Amino acid sequence: MKTVQNTLILLSIAITIASCSYFERKKNPIYTQAVGQYEKDPEGALMLLDSLMRGTLQEETLASAFYLKGLILKRSGALHLAAEAYKKSLHYWKELENPQWISYTVENLGNVYMDGGMWQEALDLYSKSDENSPYLDYNKGRALAHLQNYTEAQEHYFAAELAWRGNRDKGKDLIDLYNQMGIMYKKLHLYENSEKYLYYGLVQSDNLENYLKSELYINLSNTFYKQGRIDESLESYKNVLAYADSSLYVLAFYRIGDLYREMAQEDSALVYYGRAVRHYEGTHHDEYVNSINHIINHHAAAGQYDSMMVYSMALNETAVGVMKFREEMQAQLQQLQVIISEAEHRHTVTMLEKDEQIRQILYGALVALMVLCLGLYRLRHRLGGVQYKLLLKTKTNQDCLIEQQGQTIKQLREALSK
Repeated sequence: MKTVQNTLILLSIAITIASCSYFERKKNPIYTQAVGQYEKDPEGALMLLDSLMRGTLQEETLASAFYLKGLILKRSGALHLAAEAYKKSLHYWKELENPQWISYTVENLGNVYMDGGMWQEALDLYSKSDENSPYLDYNKGRALAHLQNYTEAQEHYFAAELAWRGNRDKGKDLIDLYNQMGIMYKKLHLYENSEKYLYYGLVQSDNLENYLKSELYINLSNTFYKQGRIDESLESYKNVLAYADSSLYVLAFYRIGDLYREMAQEDSALVYYGRAVRHYEGTHHDEYVNSINHIINHHAAAGQYDSMMVYSMALNETAVGVMKFREEMQAQLQQLQVIISEAEHRHTVTMLEKDEQIRQILYGALVALMVLCLGLYRLRHRLGGVQYKLLLKTKTNQDCLIEQQGQTIKQLREALSK
């Protein structure tokens, strides 16, 4: 899996640099500072991003800020928080209809899911993507293989292989694809196919980094072992030592020791278990502990109690060191979560303050509207009163006129009667 990790690191760095260039054109110095700072000071970078997100509502800025936040959190091991950040970034990129950054974000969100063993979530994410690319096929194949849907996984692997085959720029991707196909066929007990694709990978890796060969030889050795071909498995693990970096030495030495032990060559097994212990650098802890246990059992069986006590003390010190390391990592993760929570709280408070300002403006407008309506009502009432007075005066005048006409008629009648 080291091939995948290194490829993802290079991809993340390339995307981050591209993101930095993008925002340099947008004249956003805070984002540029966060990009330059996140490797050496991830907590400081998160605080810068928080400041940036509180100070803008621009979707382009928020999309890339959440993207970088996801990258920092992923590197810190906070996979759940990283997934949430990538989801927000993906939301903004979709709003902006930016297919390139949608693709980048889907890729990284999917990797977070897979790193956390959330294979179904990864598959659901990839299935919703409108993109059609070999990387998407490769990732779908990985997710499906872990979900034991090997038929569909094989189809996607073949599609990715067809796209990458013959492309020199995709050599590393093709090697990792062949490695994953070899692992899948080994699980299906199709050992001939497993060997074939692992050898394809070895041929492709001739001009590439040695660590690519070491990964392939590890899986090839396991394939040989599953078939009972112990000698070939042993030879393959010795090839691992020829190409691997020091991080794989403990694993290789321990497996070689186990193979010699299975072949009843206890002295050779003890030599390689000892080498596994001496090369321990903090990785492959289980193999390291098991190597010590084998050495302790060997010395106990031989009555060499002084040597047994030395390795027992080493095992105890290792257990204490591991506990201390885990406590330190847990404390760092908790501290990081506190910083993120505070940042999100400040962001929420800022948004609430902005919402309160908007509510105050709307309230002022509503009050002004009500005053206007009340003024119109009063005006209408006053106009209505004037109209009533005019009508009343008109009616009074008409009554007076009628009364005058009645008196005139009465006077005429009295004159005629005389």
